Amino acid sequence: MVDDGVGRVLAALDGQGLGEETLVIFTADHGFSLGHNGFWGHGQATWPANAHRAAFSIPLLMRQPGRIRPLQSSSLMVSQIDLFATLLDHAGVDAAASGPSPARTLAPLLDGRPLAWADDAVFMEQEETRAIRTRRWLYMKRFQGSPNNPFHDELYDLVADPEERVNRVDDPELAGVAAELRARIDVFFDRYSDSRFDLWRGGAAKSNSDKPWLWRDAWGKEWREVF
Repeated sequence: MVDDGVGRVLAALDGQGLGEETLVIFTADHGFSLGHNGFWGHGQATWPANAHRAAFSIPLLMRQPGRIRPLQSSSLMVSQIDLFATLLDHAGVDAAASGPSPARTLAPLLDGRPLAWADDAVFMEQEETRAIRTRRWLYMKRFQGSPNNPFHDELYDLVADPEERVNRVDDPELAGVAAELRARIDVFFDRYSDSRFDLWRGGAAKSNSDKPWLWRDAWGKEWREVF
């Protein structure tokens, strides 16, 4: 069904002579586990929420004949947030985000030029779970401010354990790695979170919360779900 629908969209663009003028992006809003790591659904399907690969790994395909070199691929760690800077750059628009943004442009790759990022990592958040994924590590940091809901962090070695089955957060040999990854998560969200919508600091949900009772437990009955 999806293949047929995408084909109809591309055929319509070509039929109107707009194929080479239109950047088509095929992606999704989240991944979906079909039993991977013992759950079904996306990151919100477990308690606490998770950031396993199946829950967050999504397709990102771009097509524009004449503008994008076909049949390219990249192993860079890319986030949907990076689409913001990429689209502006690809369209030749010189504009800045209204606030601090971690978006990085992929435009050089679309033009067939080499691209490397100094910090090849992505960050994720699902209410009470924040995470960083690098080529080597996945660290899930859990919110600790809910008195009646104690959570535990998780650490996975993606080289030795690519299926993310063995939580090594309590391994003394990896204490330094765990501390570094936790610090990187804190630095990222301290820099880019809007305090009005930062649930970890008593902010409201920007749209809605799946667990309003959790945040009332942390911040009191006066906590508001919507800003």
